[in-house]
Amino acid sequence: MLKSDIGLSSIQVSLLSSDPQSYASIRGIQDMSKAQQEFGQVCNFIVLAAESGFPVTAAVAGGKYARGGGELAKSLGAVDIVVYDLR
Repeated sequence: MLKSDIGLSSIQVSLLSSDPQSYASIRGIQDMSKAQQEFGQVCNFIVLAAESGFPVTAAVAGGKYARGGGELAKSLGAVDIVVYDLR
């Protein structure tokens, strides 16, 4: 499906962090297997969306998560990073 066919010009995705353990902590997921699966799905989605020509903005948690999450998002193809305070 082409980008123009679905009517979207960009995508924002909540990546949250740079690793499954931090992702689980932020999301409150106790089952590490589930956290790893979800984190992997988010990462794969960013790659696929970027490769399909969508400008992807990745949302990451602030504080100790911001730098690593932002670096990972950029390496996956995100063009912009938004940092959210977790308070």
